[in-house]
Amino acid sequence: MNYQHSYHAGNFADVIKHAVLSLILDAFHQKESPFCFIDTHAGAGCYDITSEHAQKTQEAEEGILKLLQDPKPPELLSSYLKVVRAAQLNPHNPTITQYPGSPWVADQWCRREDVMVLNELHPESCRLLKRQFNARSNVYIHQREAYEFLPGVLPPKQKRGLILIDPPFEKPDEEHLLTQGLERALEKFPQGVYLLWFPLTSRNPIWKPVPKLYGILKSHKTLTVTLRFTSLRSEEIGLIGTSLVLINPPYLLEEKLKVLLPYFLKIWGETPSAGSFQLVKSGEN
Repeated sequence: MNYQHSYHAGNFADVIKHAVLSLILDAFHQKESPFCFIDTHAGAGCYDITSEHAQKTQEAEEGILKLLQDPKPPELLSSYLKVVRAAQLNPHNPTITQYPGSPWVADQWCRREDVMVLNELHPESCRLLKRQFNARSNVYIHQREAYEFLPGVLPPKQKRGLILIDPPFEKPDEEHLLTQGLERALEKFPQGVYLLWFPLTSRNPIWKPVPKLYGILKSHKTLTVTLRFTSLRSEEIGLIGTSLVLINPPYLLEEKLKVLLPYFLKIWGETPSAGSFQLVKSGEN
């Protein structure tokens, strides 16, 4: 799966991931103590959804732009939608032309005492990321292999942290590499909140973790979120759904997702039979 994000920014998978990310960051604000946000595949920071790349797929039109057509979205999405609108070059223009990536989203919750540690291996994306945050003393940017980078920045000094791992899955052994990196990360920072993203494709419509990753997840408190659609234009290029795995999910997040997932299915599934969603908990005992 060749996943250059400039082609896919703002698609339904981005929206779901960033909406969940926003809910987690809201939960981090329930305490005054500082936290650290770590992003292993940070990307360029913000994306022009009117660009030639984005217009080739028009996935933002089926994703964030379709969501914004709803006049009364759930209140649970208000923080996320404010971030999307704040990313626009002209805040007075109602037209959405920019879509914020994960670093941009997380930055809206970061206070002076909070820290962001961002990693992006691709030279041009890393350059854009540095340009975006070059004036910030609490943002640290790396250009390293993701799973070598991650254990090296753990545990954070802040003692509270959210780690986002959302690789492009271009490598055939990506999940094995992710598993190795996650295992080392959890040894160093077991109390962290981890958010893992996995694509569902027409070839692999059901996400089944490799055995070692399955074992790691079973030994921790996790919440797995899965949405699958059968009536998306994205199906033509392979992406038909998304799975998010949360390790150490915040309190009440499950209840909030029970509200949002049926809503997402309604927005992008078009009909009740055009998709499915699932919430699975493990490691409770």
